[in-house]
Amino acid sequence: MKKFRQILAEIRYLLDPRQKKAYIRLLIVIFIGSVLETVGVSAVMPLVSLISDPDLMETNQSYSLIAELMGMSDVRALILLFAVALIIFYIFKNVFILMMYKYQYKYIYNNQNEVSCKVLRGYLAQDYLFHTNHNVADLQRNIRQDVDSFFQTLLSISVLFTEGTTCLLLIIYLLFQDVGTCLVVTGVMGFYLLIVGYGLRKKVKWLGSEDRTYTAEINKWVLQSLGGIRELKVNNIERFYLDNYKKSYDHYSAAHIGYLWVNSLARPIMESLCIGVLLGFIALRIFLGEDLATFIPIISAFVVAAIRMLPSFSRISNNISYITFYRPSMFNLYTEMKNMEGQVKELEESAYDEFEITIKNAISVEKVSFSYPSRPDNFVIDNVSLSIKSCQSVALIGSSGSGKTTFADVLLGILRPNSGSIKADGVDIFEHLTAWHRLIGYIPQTIYLIDDTIKANVALGVRDDDIDEKKVWKALAEAQLDDFVRNLDGQLESKVGDRGIQLSGGQRQRIGIARALYRNPQLLILDEATSALDNETEEAVMSAINELSGKLTMIIIAHRLTTIRQCDVIYEVRDGKIQQRSKEDVFAEKDNTV
Repeated sequence: MKKFRQILAEIRYLLDPRQKKAYIRLLIVIFIGSVLETVGVSAVMPLVSLISDPDLMETNQSYSLIAELMGMSDVRALILLFAVALIIFYIFKNVFILMMYKYQYKYIYNNQNEVSCKVLRGYLAQDYLFHTNHNVADLQRNIRQDVDSFFQTLLSISVLFTEGTTCLLLIIYLLFQDVGTCLVVTGVMGFYLLIVGYGLRKKVKWLGSEDRTYTAEINKWVLQSLGGIRELKVNNIERFYLDNYKKSYDHYSAAHIGYLWVNSLARPIMESLCIGVLLGFIALRIFLGEDLATFIPIISAFVVAAIRMLPSFSRISNNISYITFYRPSMFNLYTEMKNMEGQVKELEESAYDEFEITIKNAISVEKVSFSYPSRPDNFVIDNVSLSIKSCQSVALIGSSGSGKTTFADVLLGILRPNSGSIKADGVDIFEHLTAWHRLIGYIPQTIYLIDDTIKANVALGVRDDDIDEKKVWKALAEAQLDDFVRNLDGQLESKVGDRGIQLSGGQRQRIGIARALYRNPQLLILDEATSALDNETEEAVMSAINELSGKLTMIIIAHRLTTIRQCDVIYEVRDGKIQQRSKEDVFAEKDNTV
């Protein structure tokens, strides 16, 4: 009972008020369906009784009253009336049941969509560090499988309510027919459900945990194998990924085989027990001298009820297993949503933040320190202070691992410093992150491209109907890519392929530049944006970037001296500190890298 209350508490949390009200309406519809099912079983008995004993038309007050009201004197006419009424009732009942199922499935799958979006929104609201510490395959499983499992649990609860109500009403009806037979059969069914519900609970729950674990493993090996297809082909290591995928799938299959086998036990065992006990009890009653004339209607009632109740008890057993099997997924979903609650509210509130930040004067970094949670005493950025003037080009140099990218991430606002502040024209950027991000154009080393058109990639995140094509062309021109796009058959509608596979490295980088410029940024941050390019391509890309010099504030992180030659100020990142270096000293270095 305690676990059931916990499940209900989780359902109340995961569903919003509108969804909860709709679920209550669904349960009411299901209850009506259960009543109709019960009436459908009991409605057969008057017809059976009248056929087996036609004298009831004269001897039974209820039958006599119906015959008198309908003006019937022939028992065959009354039998025909009962048969037609029964046919009409069953048609109505089954149409209602079909509509009930449609309403049930519509509720489940429409709201499954909403909750899945809510989970994805929760993950998108998390800070950057959250995503660096979580496997994307696990998050993908949580968004899809755990949400599916939650609604499968809801569906199972509604089925339990449906079948449980139907069985309860049928049991009450059978009690009025014959108390002894009813108690014996119900006792056997109840005892079996108790064994299934509690005896196999731990095994089924463990299988559910295995299912979750290896679903994520399967997702991981698919993502890793297809994501690194070039390296797989070059190194001939397809077999390694395939073997690991198969190993994970074997565990997943074993969990499902075990679960489905446990579920398959319910029907044959229950049928054998119930039919055996019912027929044995009937045989015993007959052997003890029960009057067959009075016992035949009772037997008929139990046979009809058994035909209806056996599938119901089987479904009750199966859905108890479903709830147990999906319990780990539902609990994880509940826990994740609880943990993300604060960040989701913060994201929703920030969407309405209309505060405007400018960089008309300078960006001030004041005594900023940062360390990663996994190494709290190791400060990657240690008490750094500097000022970046408006429309100034600033270079950040330093060896790999020195903290250049970390500092850029702090400037971007995706990492929050342990101490200190960053201000734009005197305004703390972390108090108005949404406004700050509206000012920024970001060009990373690897440009993220979606499998869509050039237009969609330049205006990433903007709906097709809202994309300003003039702005797209302007951004492409500033990135020196407009001539290339105009020569394509589809121009802006040309597809770039998965991860931009149909474009060269330089073209992908220029798409990244155009994307950043489409936003009309006041600050442009380039994080090793040309380090993966050859010298000729780098020169062409940097030519596009250098055209922007003096028009907006730029922070360029680079290894190559050629990349930072046009910068106004150079800072070196070393041992958590950031020191300004003179251009003469830097370019006096014998190497072409810094």
